Parts: sequence; C-alpha cells; structure tokens
Amino acid sequence: MAACSLRGRRALFVSIQKLEVTSGELPLFAQALGHSGLHERSGRDPLKHVLVPSEQLAQLRPNVRLRELWRHRRSLRPGASPPAGGSDLVLEPEDLARIRRGSRSPSPGPAFGNDPRASTTIPRVNAESPGKRERDDATPFDDLNQLLVEFVVGAKEVLSESFCGAYLQGSFAVGDADAHSDVDFIVVTKDDVTPEQQAELQAFHQTLYALPTSWAQHLEGSYIPRKVLRRPDPDRRPLLYLDNGATEFALDNHDNTVVVRWSLREHGVVLAGPDPRELVEPIAADELRADVRWALGHWQAWFRSIDSISRRALAVAVLSHARILHTLAIGEVSSKRTAGEWALHALDPEWAPLIRWALEDRPDPWTKVREPADPALLRRTRQFIDYAAGWAAEH
Repeated sequence: MAACSLRGRRALFVSIQKLEVTSGELPLFAQALGHSGLHERSGRDPLKHVLVPSEQLAQLRPNVRLRELWRHRRSLRPGASPPAGGSDLVLEPEDLARIRRGSRSPSPGPAFGNDPRASTTIPRVNAESPGKRERDDATPFDDLNQLLVEFVVGAKEVLSESFCGAYLQGSFAVGDADAHSDVDFIVVTKDDVTPEQQAELQAFHQTLYALPTSWAQHLEGSYIPRKVLRRPDPDRRPLLYLDNGATEFALDNHDNTVVVRWSLREHGVVLAGPDPRELVEPIAADELRADVRWALGHWQAWFRSIDSISRRALAVAVLSHARILHTLAIGEVSSKRTAGEWALHALDPEWAPLIRWALEDRPDPWTKVREPADPALLRRTRQFIDYAAGWAAEH
C-alpha cells in the first residue's frame, strides 16, 4: 500500500487520536473515555496520522467542512460499493486542518442565533485567557464558539423538524466559566428522539469529539423533549445524555432536575431557538430548595458507598455541597466559586481550610482526574458532608 505523508502542525490536533476512512464507513477512533477517565486539556499525545484511502479522496473535495465530512460518513452505508482504488494518502495535521476550516471568516468569532453561520476561524487550542465575550458570541473563547456552531448545525440536521432549540447552562450560563470548564448543553426537541435519530446523533458527537480543539472532549448535556422540560419531572425519567469526556450516549437523569431547569430559564445562553423562558415555566425558590435537598441525600448515600475518589472529584464534591447550602440560603443557583466564597464566611470557620483548598485546587483539573484524593482530605470531606446535612436540616 503506497502512501504519501504531508507534514503539518501537530499542535492543532492534541485532541485527536486517530481518524480512518475505510471503504465502508468513516468511523472515528477517538480515545474512548468515560466520566472516570477524563483526560487533561493539554499534554495528550498528538495525532499520529489520518489514513484516507485514495478511493475516497475524490469524495473529499478541498475545503470540505467537518459537517460535510460527517455527511460523507453518513453516505457510506454497509454494502455500498467503493469507488475504484489506488494509493492511500496519509494526511497529517496541516492537511486535515485545511479540510476542517474551509474558508476563514475575518470576524473574531461566529454569530449565534436561529441560523448559525457556516464561516469558521482557525481554532485557538487550549485558550487560557478568554478575554471579553462579544455581543453575539456564546462564550469568550473563539474556538469554543466555533465548535458550538458545528454542534448546532449538526443537531439541526439530524433532528430536522423536531429541533426546537440548543442552549448552554452550567458555568457558562450561571457564571465563572474558565478554560477548565466543561461545556454543559441542553438540546430541546419537539418530539422524543427516535432510535434512528439517536444513532445519527451518536455518530455526529463522535465526529465532534475528534475536532482539533480540546473543548470538543468536554461537551456534556442532554436531549430533552419540550414536554418534559416544561416543568419539573417528579419521576426524574432518564434522558439521552452525553457525559463529560464520553463518546457514547447513556440514558441518565443527570439533567432532569429543577436546578438545570432554573439555570436554563434564568441564565441559559441561547445558541439557537426561542428564549428558554418560553420553554420552562417559572420555578419557585422552594422548588429549588427541595431539589437540592434531594441531591444532598444522594451525595451522602454515594459517599458512604465509596472507598476512594479522585482528587478532582473530591474538590467538586466540596464545592457542590457549598453550592447546595448556598441555594438553600438564597433560593437561587450560583456558581461553585461564588458558593465556595460564600461558604468561607457563612459556615463554621472550621471548614474554611477544606473549602479554600477546593477553590484553590481548580487549575488543570483534568490532570487530577486520575490522581487519588489524599485520604485525610477524603475523611475531612465525609465529615463536611455530614455537617452540610445537619446545616440543611436547620435551615
């Protein structure tokens, strides 16, 4: 098998492990990572190569965008006869970057709305300084904004008439998002997602995962039918959910909460679709408080069932409990940082060192996912969770 190697910039492809085009389909062999296997934003192995058999090259015309590459994948069905063969081509990062970006937009970032523009800019990988969010941008990060354009366009294409809207919630909506944040999304559908649409969305998210920006590996969110989103669901039914760092969907009620509905309604960032206030009914403060009390009970039960935890997850647990207590106190949802800073002054001073550690341990969280938590900090966190339960019972 003859091959031609074209040299390029590997730095653009820290997030891709390998992409292969076979005669039958275009699967993405990205690193398979579940929630417990999240990887760091930087320091990962760069792309080794991209193998594109020559019989496919004619179908991958110059300036083809990601979604066109994805459509190419969709068009290659089992049993389809491949075109005439020839030599394979090994594409290195610079070449796939040219395929990826197509024509470049002179603007600093893409616009968002009901008709996202297709224009793109070269990704700025692992941006540490987000700068100021522009009026029409979803976030202060140009490469993330570009990823979100691809995300919205692909979701619309799969869901077609069932697409209702796409939104950011979590830290990018409530506040204090930074270069280490995950990207919490909600896609609202007019109807339940069909098995065929689920399969297409699965393929699409695997394609997104392989994009040359590390944000692509930290999309997390759910596809929610409009009728389910409208008001709190007492059954907490599972939804089509993509975990942070995952490449496959799961059925999970992670986002079927009052907290998510409140955050979306009050602070949601509209990527496409109507104002979220049109989709979610007003939520009373006491409904929020009841929801976080329920979450507090689940945290306690889970902590009793584990013997160890990662350093990253332990810090999240501490700040999550601070946020639960803050919500009980003010009847709103705040960021983990805001809640942690509140807890330093509002709670018993004996917990200040633990809370301060959790706040200061924020940088480079993905390097800490595989690092076991300090046993002494784990014991102290168990005690803090018990304290939080007692504080909640009194307030």
